[in-house]
Amino acid sequence: MVEYRTQPVEPAVLLEELSSFCQVAAAKGTGSAILMFGWDSNLGIEEMWQDIPLPVADIVDYLQAAEHAGTITVGKSDIFVKADGLEITLCHEGDLHIEAEDAAAQPFLERWESKGFMPYEVLAHTRP
Repeated sequence: MVEYRTQPVEPAVLLEELSSFCQVAAAKGTGSAILMFGWDSNLGIEEMWQDIPLPVADIVDYLQAAEHAGTITVGKSDIFVKADGLEITLCHEGDLHIEAEDAAAQPFLERWESKGFMPYEVLAHTRP
């Protein structure tokens, strides 16, 4: 497994990258994903990090509805999406994380480099 993180980006960019992630998962034939909300969401601690199974095609709309309802704030709340061995995090610090096998993470690294997000690898011994 490898993890890459970007520098902070705008909330609209976070949603754009999540949409791209969902398109990649769908293209691989993945129909469903797991969404979780974490730190800095407006949920009780017992409600955070709970699996919310959703169709991949519904992830972005669900997230936007959760933001509209005040449950999360994109760019200020931890949002995790897992699909087909890939995990993307829209971090409460405004950056993106991708965690996957190296070959699966490579397209995200290249995309983020091309967009100037300055991604970097998180070394295994520094990950929690």
